[in-house]
Amino acid sequence: MPTRMSEVGDKRHLQVTMSRPRPVRRVTPPAEPPVLPERSLAGYVHAVAAELGVGPAGTGVEVADVNTGYVALPQRCPRYPNRDLMLVWGDRDGWVVAVETDPAEEPVIVAYFADDVLPEPAEVARFVRGLGAGEPVGLVVPPRWRERSATGDLAARLERYAPHARYFPPPF
Repeated sequence: MPTRMSEVGDKRHLQVTMSRPRPVRRVTPPAEPPVLPERSLAGYVHAVAAELGVGPAGTGVEVADVNTGYVALPQRCPRYPNRDLMLVWGDRDGWVVAVETDPAEEPVIVAYFADDVLPEPAEVARFVRGLGAGEPVGLVVPPRWRERSATGDLAARLERYAPHARYFPPPF
């Protein structure tokens, strides 16, 4: 920044010459996944599992770039009578019921829970039971909660479930 000294009377003044400010381009960073306490997420997944009659051994959680929860479902879907079902939670799409597949197979989505990324456990149980009964519930496309800025308060909403956490094995 160029400067020059000038004298006015017996005082010296420093003058700063400035060029016109350049416009600043603001870049919005992509939405970061929320950092979730593992115990709170495990408690939430265990509360949902308990509503479905599934014990902690049939659940799993992972807190990483994508936060996930898993519940092995005891019932089957009429559309896939010879395949096991799973209930999977993710911080982007919320709950989804899918067919258990081999790792080499493409995932088979049955339905997404449509109303909230973090619904009450009883609501999730009604959704799963409805699917099991062949009722038309849920969405066939992901709701993409994180992209809709609906997940900012996930950690605070999950906090109340921390006391529900039971033993959960480490991710493998």
